[in-house]
Amino acid sequence: MLSKLKKLKPEHILEILVIIISFIPGMILRLIKKDIWIISENGDDAKDNAYTFFKYVIENKRNKDIYYVVKKESIYYEKLKKYRKNILFQNSLKHNIYTIAATKYISSQIGSGLPFPQIVFNLQGTFLYRFKMIFLQHGITQNKVKCLMSDESKIDLFCCAGNEEYNFVINELGYKEEQVKKTGFCRFDWLKDESQNNNKILMMFTWRQQFENNEEEFLKSNYYKTIQELLKNEKLINFLENNDLEISVCLHDNMMKYKDKFIPATTRIKIVDKTEKSIQELLRECKYLITDYSSIAFDFAYMQKPLQYFQFDYEEFREKHLKEGYWNYEDGFGKVTHNVEECVDELINSSQNNFKMEQKYLDKTKDFYIFRDDKNCERTYDEICKVKGKESNIDSWWLINFIFFIISFCTSQLYLLLFVNVIGILLNIIYASKNVRQRIYFLLFSITSFTFLLAKPVISIVKGVNWISKFPVESQKNVFLLIFIAIISLYIGARINRKIKDVDVKEKSNNNILTNIALILFIICACFSIITEYDKLIYMNGKDYVEYYLTYENNFSPIITLLAGMANIMLCIFLACMPSKKKAIIPIAIFIIYNLPTFLIGQRTPMVVSILFVLAYFIIRDYIDNSKKWIGKFEKIVLILMIPISIIGLAIFNYSRVDENLPTNNIIGLFGDFFYTQGVTYDVLNIGYMTKDEIKEVTNHNYTFGPFIDYFKYSTISQKIFGTEDLPVGNNAERALKSSSYSHILSYLTREDYLDGHGWGSSFILETYTDFGHIGVIIYSIIMGYMLINIPKFLKKNVFIASIILIATLNIFIIPRAEALQFLQFIITPQFWGAWIMCIFVYKCFNFVKSKYETGRN
Repeated sequence: MLSKLKKLKPEHILEILVIIISFIPGMILRLIKKDIWIISENGDDAKDNAYTFFKYVIENKRNKDIYYVVKKESIYYEKLKKYRKNILFQNSLKHNIYTIAATKYISSQIGSGLPFPQIVFNLQGTFLYRFKMIFLQHGITQNKVKCLMSDESKIDLFCCAGNEEYNFVINELGYKEEQVKKTGFCRFDWLKDESQNNNKILMMFTWRQQFENNEEEFLKSNYYKTIQELLKNEKLINFLENNDLEISVCLHDNMMKYKDKFIPATTRIKIVDKTEKSIQELLRECKYLITDYSSIAFDFAYMQKPLQYFQFDYEEFREKHLKEGYWNYEDGFGKVTHNVEECVDELINSSQNNFKMEQKYLDKTKDFYIFRDDKNCERTYDEICKVKGKESNIDSWWLINFIFFIISFCTSQLYLLLFVNVIGILLNIIYASKNVRQRIYFLLFSITSFTFLLAKPVISIVKGVNWISKFPVESQKNVFLLIFIAIISLYIGARINRKIKDVDVKEKSNNNILTNIALILFIICACFSIITEYDKLIYMNGKDYVEYYLTYENNFSPIITLLAGMANIMLCIFLACMPSKKKAIIPIAIFIIYNLPTFLIGQRTPMVVSILFVLAYFIIRDYIDNSKKWIGKFEKIVLILMIPISIIGLAIFNYSRVDENLPTNNIIGLFGDFFYTQGVTYDVLNIGYMTKDEIKEVTNHNYTFGPFIDYFKYSTISQKIFGTEDLPVGNNAERALKSSSYSHILSYLTREDYLDGHGWGSSFILETYTDFGHIGVIIYSIIMGYMLINIPKFLKKNVFIASIILIATLNIFIIPRAEALQFLQFIITPQFWGAWIMCIFVYKCFNFVKSKYETGRN
């Protein structure tokens, strides 16, 4: 898309301006008119499948918001005047507005009829243009044309009229069966043979792109000379005179510019202008057709009338215009002729047979056409109705929400700012809920964003707490701006995702060797993890949470610590192999078990993150692996019951870990209290915003990439290889000032009890804003939204990439209250690479032993 948009020229600036002006009205129109269909042909005509379909819908009162696109100066406008309420003038402001609001764009030509097609076609599928593209076709598809390929055309529904055509579109053009439908052509409903009392012959040749815009080359061409020779052929002229026949020569639209160059030698041959007679009328009234490669032959044969293919330039046509497709003209609906003499002789032979189609050609029509009735429009309508429109109303609500945000920000209305931010997150949740299985990561991230960023002021209103007075209005106003920027950018990132191609998950799960190796290594590492985690629980005995946090030290050997640290990574490698549900249950249960000691100590986050990780994995496997349900009725019941129980339990636990009395015995109060206590990040955002200048003045570090910077500067490996200094653990001034940890420097500057073990968390919003300003928040959030929505696509790639994605999701849900890139830090750790080296080493050893064993047996 970007490569095509780069071709835009300065004259397109006005077009872009019209699109920008149309944006807001178009988005609002989406809310007023839920299902707008726009129909077009080339934008200046009304004679083909699209017009026939439009007329059918209007006259059969299908109660659709349906509109036809035409230029006001078009010669066809007169016959469209009676439908003026349903007319959109090409490129008008109304045309642009309705295109933004449209759900279906129905056309007989790809891209034609769109406003400013070079721009709009390339923006189709974005949040700006959400319509589905319905292709009615201009003629039967015979050739492998690039613009018709599935990865080029953006077609969502491809309507076919022929059996061979249907198979060709699927097998050669790359469409899925659900995208291609056997409907018949709408204009076939009007194809009734009216030639019995007429004496006309139709001559119609397709165009040649090699000299379309070069008159000099055209006049020198074999194309022009041969047709002109035919028009002056004496034998043909005598035949017409003797049999009282006339020939109507209908030029292709792209050849009409050369109309005056064709000069017949008799008045019985007439060059027909499309203002005089439509192609449909010509097809119905003519007895015989002379064509070359034009798909109009299929319309003529549909009425079972005789025709011939006059192909005087076959090699040149295939070389310079269109490559050969599935259609074999030698086995077509008529004889193939190669020169003027053969053409005239074949016409005379047909006249001697009273212009009746030979039996072998009649049989061919019966095999080729799917339907031969007058229900083509009806079938097309039914199939279009089945095409599901893209989610669009959310875009419009986001626009309205954006407008309200501007108003509330300019007027410093904090309650309204809170409201539009909550609505923003709610819109993201609704968007994710429309396809929960695919968008589960985006859904959970949106929920945790509300919990950490906005829950406290929301619950404060319910509790009657005066949250506005806690921080200056200017600070809270700008914090709401940062939150709004983040959540709308997350949505934009999610909306630019591409369709996920289907991949057979069974192909991954077939590698049982790697799956089993990862499972065994996980169990070994999990044993060490349980030992190290339960050591913390033993140490905690008789101490409070803060004392433990300040004094606990790991005294295990580096090897044990390393293996324990690999447990989560080994689990993710195992799960990335896409094991069966039965095989995954026990490892997942072990994973929960070795996180339990940390939870009992007083750290809730690891356990909550673990449960969210497992939940998301089950749902995503349910989405990408349809062979077996991962979320059945039992799991759904457990989830419904456990979510509120878990929230209340965590609220109670929050008070018990610090020996505080419960503030209420009311269950609903505990439910709200959980969100209130988790929403401390709203306070942190305000404190960080007010302290940002002081932080940059004191340290001037980069905090967005802080986890990576600190690892390279202060990790054990860096100390041994580069001789860097050690970074002291715990809360101390040296750590706050030397490290690139935002949470430590913020707590050091703003909390008197920092050295006693207390502190603030962080947030991706604060870190990216402090380092890069508002643009940093926007870019990070767009990337995050794109990544969250595309996790299923990444998981369908190889095991290595899938394992990286799964490990990243272990901490991705807490990013709103944690370091911006903490969830990716594992990539540079010895635990990650050590785990993969172990897996590969054991895998290679196994294959080596296996090959030796099999060699010995042979």
